[in-house]
This record gives sequence, C-alpha cells and structure tokens, in this order.
Amino acid sequence: GGGGGGGGGGAPWSSGLYSNEVGDDDGLAWFEDGYQDDWATGYGGGDDYDPLGRDLSSDATQLDVVFLGDSITEQRIGKFFGKDMEKFKSNAKVFRKNYSREAGAKYEGLALGIAGDTAPNLLWRIMHGEMPDDLNPRIWWITIGTNDLGATQCSEEVTLLGILRVVEEILNRKPAAQIVINSVLPMSQEKSGILEITGRKGRGRKKKGSATTVFWPSVKAVNKQLQKFADKHKSVKFFDATDIFTEQVGNRLVIDHTLMEDGVHPTPAGYKAWDKEIIKRIDTIESKDDGNKAAAEAKAAADAAAAAQKQQADMDQAAAGDITDDNYDSYD
Repeated sequence: GGGGGGGGGGAPWSSGLYSNEVGDDDGLAWFEDGYQDDWATGYGGGDDYDPLGRDLSSDATQLDVVFLGDSITEQRIGKFFGKDMEKFKSNAKVFRKNYSREAGAKYEGLALGIAGDTAPNLLWRIMHGEMPDDLNPRIWWITIGTNDLGATQCSEEVTLLGILRVVEEILNRKPAAQIVINSVLPMSQEKSGILEITGRKGRGRKKKGSATTVFWPSVKAVNKQLQKFADKHKSVKFFDATDIFTEQVGNRLVIDHTLMEDGVHPTPAGYKAWDKEIIKRIDTIESKDDGNKAAAEAKAAADAAAAAQKQQADMDQAAAGDITDDNYDSYD
C-alpha cells in the first residue's frame, strides 16, 4: 500500500506511518545498508527464509501461493519495512490461519512485500534474488500499483506498464506457474472513504453524472486494462477485489472502514474477507489444474495402451508369417 513521499492531505503515505513510527534515519539506513544484501541472498536471511518460521527447504513445505507486493502484502505477516509491528500482529495471525498447513490451512502461502514499493521496485526484487530457481509455487499472486498511483503520482499508462512488466518477468522465469494479478485496491484520501458519487436527474440537470475522488478514476482505468490483458493470456488471471472493500451507501460508493480503516491498507477483518475470496479463486485454479493434469495422464495412458496393442498385433502377425524377418527388426 502507501509508502514513499508525497500525497495529499489525509493520505496514508503522508499520515506519519512511514516516517514517525519507523523513523526517517532508521528507514533510510535499512534501505542503504541492507536492501541489496538482503535480496541477494533471499528476503531477510537466505533462500529458505520465511517470516512464519517454516522450513521452506523441506519437501513437506510445498508452497501453493506466493504473494508479491508492497506494504499491503508485507502487513499480511505483521511487518513494516521488515520489522515486526505490534499494531499488525493480528494480520499475521490471519495469514498463518489461512496459509499455513501447520495451523490447519488448506494451502501453504508466503508473503513477500516491502512498504512503499512500486512496480519497478518489485521488478528489481524479482531480478535480484526474490525469485530463486527453487521457489516454485503453483500460483504467484501480485498486488502492486497503489504506490505508483498514490505515492509517486505515476500516470495510469506508466502504472499499467510497470505491473505488466512484472507479469512478463514472472512468465519468463516461471513458465509453468499460474499468475494472478490482483486489482489495484480502492484507495481514498477522504476520511469518509468516499470514492464516487453518482448524480441523479434533478432541477437544472438533464443527464445523470458522477463525481469521483482523486485516485479512483485511475484505479478503475488500470484495473480495466489489467482485466483485458489477463483475458488474453491462458496462464494469467485477474482477481477484482473492489467489491470486497467497498459498499454502496445511497448514491455514494465508499470504502468499508471496518475492512480498510485508513483508506489504503486492509484491517485484520479486511484481510480475512479478502482471503476468503482468494482461497475460493485458488480452489478454482487448483481444480482446473488437477482436471487438466488428470486429462493429460488419461491421454498418456490411452496412447500407451494403443501403442502396446499395436505392437502385440504386429507380433501376432509376425508369428503367423505375415511379416518377413527383414522388416520385423523395426518392431524390436
């Protein structure tokens, strides 16, 4: 989610979370002294590092999904700029419950995010150690773009190209995997969480119209193009989380503050609601993959049976003298 500098009044990335609680000097030192070294050997300490303390080198810990992103992803595991944060501890409990088989979850998941990151930052991480050869989940789940639009004020076009470049890199590095592009989550600078007001016909107005807050049109435009891209690529899916975090109140579309209190980052209840729908989508992807695998195995078995049947028929013909010794060698 939010991070970096800039942003208008009330924006989460200018609310103090990114400067006061971590500390300007502390945050900069972490980037300057540790950023490149950490990612050269894996996030926070080696290829098998895991924020939940699991042994990722074990065959038993087969990852089903890896989440890539910014602070929205990092806060899933209770961290901010790599540091444990008491205020996000409940988020980590939600993540463990939903993505750790040790805790009874159906799927095994890993969350790799850094607060303030944009799509180019995420691309850099992927290209410098965050996607080693032996990290092969069935699904890569990308949630990025909030900071591109909100913190660095990128255009919709630049934001879109940045996200798609990340997808392209994963497709090149992990061609057998499925990629899910999560929609850029709704965000609002307004304390009310308002995103859009739909106008109505009335005195002095002949047509219906609407008014929107600063970021919402850009978020919708980027998401629309991400959906189009996913529709054209078999191994890429688009997941629209907009309806999870928003609600219609009269003629106003607003962010549900119980699920996204600051207008950018999910609350524990928000992650819980989001994960519920994510798991449903993973179920669909896994089911389809299993169906395709079963179909491929059935075809291979049928082909093998047909080949064996043909070979037996040829051998029977040879035994009956229908095939000469000269051409029988081809059936050895």
